[in-house]
Amino acid sequence: MGSLENRIGIITGASAGIGEALAHDLAREGARLVINARRDDKLNEIAAAYTEGPIKVVAGDAGAPALSTT
Repeated sequence: MGSLENRIGIITGASAGIGEALAHDLAREGARLVINARRDDKLNEIAAAYTEGPIKVVAGDAGAPALSTT
């Protein structure tokens, strides 16, 4: 993989399995990431491991339907 500096990745399911592996790979390549999963503690652990590129943690269920206010 080439350098991913100045690229942004959004990963759902980033707390385990393929999503976690992808988060680690992209972070090592310098990508700026938004990672999502239900396990806030695990996401923060992943984000803390990489200080080179910013990683934004957004905890929650990406599959949950949005609430309508209308």
